[in-house]
Amino acid sequence: MSILAYLISPLVGLFFVSVSAQSAMASPPTVTIGHIIYSYDPGQPNLGATILGEDGALGDTLAPPETITVSGQEYSVSAIRFQAFENNSTIRHVFLPASIRSIGDIAFSHSRITDIQLNEGLLTLGASALWDTDLESLVIPSSVTSLGTCVACSIPTLTELQILAQLTVIPDNAFSYTSLTHVDIPATVTTIGDAAFYNSPLVDIDIPGNVTWIGSGAFTNALGPVTFQGAPPALSNNNPAFSNGVQMRFTCPYASSIVAGQWNGYSATAYCAVALHAGGGVSVPFVQTTYGGTVLPPPTPTRVGYDFAGWYTSNTFTTQFNFGVPLYSDTEAFAKWVIATDAPQLASTGSRVETEIMWAGVLLALSGALILGLASRFSSRR
Repeated sequence: MSILAYLISPLVGLFFVSVSAQSAMASPPTVTIGHIIYSYDPGQPNLGATILGEDGALGDTLAPPETITVSGQEYSVSAIRFQAFENNSTIRHVFLPASIRSIGDIAFSHSRITDIQLNEGLLTLGASALWDTDLESLVIPSSVTSLGTCVACSIPTLTELQILAQLTVIPDNAFSYTSLTHVDIPATVTTIGDAAFYNSPLVDIDIPGNVTWIGSGAFTNALGPVTFQGAPPALSNNNPAFSNGVQMRFTCPYASSIVAGQWNGYSATAYCAVALHAGGGVSVPFVQTTYGGTVLPPPTPTRVGYDFAGWYTSNTFTTQFNFGVPLYSDTEAFAKWVIATDAPQLASTGSRVETEIMWAGVLLALSGALILGLASRFSSRR
């Protein structure tokens, strides 16, 4: 199946399924408040009210309240319906109340919104909900549990994306055809769907260690390089997940996945790292090299009141770390420190100086008390 078919087929199926579902539903009563149209069920106020759209006079800002009152009954504004603001050309800014739990399929698609503040408490963001808008940035709150296909696709203005939600799946076509150059994929993700970031120019792609599957065309036209934090995931056999020429990077434990510098036809390299434990000092967190290579010693760390005494293989400081030995596994190095003996450093550091100052104060106080006592006796004799 072609990438174009992957991009279109979910949307076609979505359209017919959603229209059929909408047609089968009985129409609940509606009310317009503040130019926003709501539906509600007088018999079940606990279900809340759903936003259906606006009356054409709302203006450029959509900011619904958390609740509405109809005939003396209060309803929580809990959802935005399927197609509610599709093709809306006037609304630019969207501020959602904390009560919203779901945004329906195609809710804002083909609208000209430039910014939307999705609320913490939102659970579902439907398929194509933000498709073909004018968004420049998007934050998906931590409360979101699921995203629909093509949720924010075909947005060439979209340059910033934060996924705070602990998702397990990045759905098909989710962020395809955007201008994203960077995204932090949640560590909880296990599946990245077909064409998820298709034609988005991502650089320095970091694939979390839990990812086990990457779909067809997921990162086609991304620039890379791609770093895998865990075992190499399985790839779809239909269309390449990555463009040709993208560099693949693996951590040291998975160097065996690379055969003659190749992984699934892509140029690949494994890197081994030395984690540096500075023991209270200031240093870089690690140094790395290619599998079988050697690392250069890091810059000498510093610690107030101490002199650096070298890197060691353990915190017992019995064997010095040799940075000239080829690395075939990730390893650690520990900084050894000795208390500084020169006066300038000693005067500016730690507990020893504080102790000496304390005793000097005590001696001074005792001396003062003794002088006052002698003076008092001398005065009484006179």
